[in-house]
Amino acid sequence: MFSYDKRIKAVKRLIKNGMSYSVTARELGYPNRRTLELWYKEYKINGDLKKDFTKPEKYSEADKERAVDHYLKHGQNISYTTRCLGYPSRPLLREWIIAKVPSSKTQQQSGSPLKVYSMDQKSSIISDILLKNESVTATAKKYGVSRSAIYKWQRQTLPVEVLEEMRKKKHEKSADNQSIDELKEEHQKLREAHLKLQEEIRQLELEKDILVEVAKVIKKDEGISIETILLSNREKTIVANALTIKYSLTILLKILNLAKSSYFYQLKAIKRTGKDALLRANIRAIFRESFETYGYRRIHVKLAGRGIKVSEKVVRRIMKEEKLVVIHMRRKTYNSYKGDPSPAVENLLGRDFQADKPNEKWVTDISEFALPSGKVYLSPILDCFDGMPVTWTIGTSPNASLASTMLKEAIGTLENGERPIVHSDQGGHYRWPDWIKIMEENELIRSMSKKACPPDNAACEGFFGLIKQEMFYGRSWVQTSVAEFMRYLDKYLHWFANERIKIGLGGLSPMEYRETMKATA
Repeated sequence: MFSYDKRIKAVKRLIKNGMSYSVTARELGYPNRRTLELWYKEYKINGDLKKDFTKPEKYSEADKERAVDHYLKHGQNISYTTRCLGYPSRPLLREWIIAKVPSSKTQQQSGSPLKVYSMDQKSSIISDILLKNESVTATAKKYGVSRSAIYKWQRQTLPVEVLEEMRKKKHEKSADNQSIDELKEEHQKLREAHLKLQEEIRQLELEKDILVEVAKVIKKDEGISIETILLSNREKTIVANALTIKYSLTILLKILNLAKSSYFYQLKAIKRTGKDALLRANIRAIFRESFETYGYRRIHVKLAGRGIKVSEKVVRRIMKEEKLVVIHMRRKTYNSYKGDPSPAVENLLGRDFQADKPNEKWVTDISEFALPSGKVYLSPILDCFDGMPVTWTIGTSPNASLASTMLKEAIGTLENGERPIVHSDQGGHYRWPDWIKIMEENELIRSMSKKACPPDNAACEGFFGLIKQEMFYGRSWVQTSVAEFMRYLDKYLHWFANERIKIGLGGLSPMEYRETMKATA
């Protein structure tokens, strides 16, 4: 606390030093910058600083009067008054009493008021101990005196012979008490041993019940023990939950070495599994209908189409729990290059596979499917507008007829005036006279990739990679004949064009997207 003189001196020195706080503090040795700023602010507002500081009173006069009155009306006990009222401190109450009742200055006490006992009263108290055979402790409590005072009065009022007799009786009683204490101690030990045996029995019963429940969970009923069992947290939760009716959950979790948080997490997951039964059935059905090609995103879109609202995260979790995995593998692809039967044409697409309308840009190629029973070849034409396979042919030989037949079928889908660019690689099928003749007769525009440059026909290569990842790789075709596979592939391509949803098309299939366009045109 700085005096008025020091504060006003610091403010004036600050003004003299051109408002330099650091110089002022260095010259005077006080105060800190923040304090000096506050002093200057007060000086600037009021033109001066406060000269005196008076601490506000904590207690009102009414509070003081109440405390003093309580003290005077309840035995003039300072400690008792502060305990009852909850205020103030004993020294402060003493000051209030002296100020308001000066006559009580010599009478005030911090403890209970002193009480003086006459000789007759002392003798009466001692008589209770001798005649009524009461203990010193009980007598002291009865009369509100200390035990030491009673012992002192005994020495003052009783003859020496009586005191000696009392001591002998006390020693005899102590010996009897000692025998009783020994018996009590032995009884306590037996009781503790009994409780320990009961606890061991309960522990063995608990372990037996746990093993019974574990046997139900893991379908094994012999040769197991708690020490050798390796259970998942889910299995431990099932065991613990089955025994909570009979045993404490805390004990069960300790025996099973399972954290409480893990128990409640697994319990919630088990309940959730039952609640998700219908959702799981829908997800499994959609996965099978998609030829086991849909990931969680497409399944999420299909669920939304069925009016089932659920997050992608839940779909992904359920697919993981149900082991619905889309398998992806890489295989060597078929090469259709057969030499140069005719000159190659210019690459008109230049890797621009974007189309503004259907039947503007087509891409084609041939891909091989190697089966244990033989080889199958697919020749499709894809529309760059939406990735829809316009038409396709499937055969067991990659000959020119496979490509030419496909081209004729594709031309049959065109409307009047539609003349798409047909882009291919430099394979022999697309440089064969029959192919060139069909193209010229129907006024279609030829376009070719650079030799041995798959990126120039990336749209078609990507289509082959996609369908093989979805419906071919990672599956066993050992028991499948070539004819069966050709039917399966044809069925899949029909589904691809008409039902397989694409996220890029707003969750619609290529055919649904085109129908929507026609409806809004």
